[in-house]
Amino acid sequence: RCSKYASGRVALLGDAAHSTGGTLGQGANSALEDAAALADALIDEVEKGSDADYTDALHRYSSVREPEGSALAELVGVRKASDVRRGGVGRIAKSVGRFFLSRIRPNDPKYFSMQTRMSQTTDSFVSILEKERLD
Repeated sequence: RCSKYASGRVALLGDAAHSTGGTLGQGANSALEDAAALADALIDEVEKGSDADYTDALHRYSSVREPEGSALAELVGVRKASDVRRGGVGRIAKSVGRFFLSRIRPNDPKYFSMQTRMSQTTDSFVSILEKERLD
């Protein structure tokens, strides 16, 4: 996990910036989000014409994506810690509870599991982490 994703004229994206180990299945997703954020920052600079400063674009990209990468890395740790802390029965109870809540209110993301929110919503990793901390 990197504390910043860009320095000078170099930017890191995807696993180079935030390897997750694959347990949450978010490696490609977060890499694509990095690429989109970098493209947005670079396009903003191109539109400035002769006043463009691409190192500023890389800095903006880093400041937007680093919190998301940190949250993703922490979510990997949250999942591992909750698996250990709850034990088998606790994990099953939480899963069953969320299953029934998701059937009662199927379109309400606040009842989705962490994995479902990560894979089937556009919620940021930061917002998912905040919710996991409250659970």
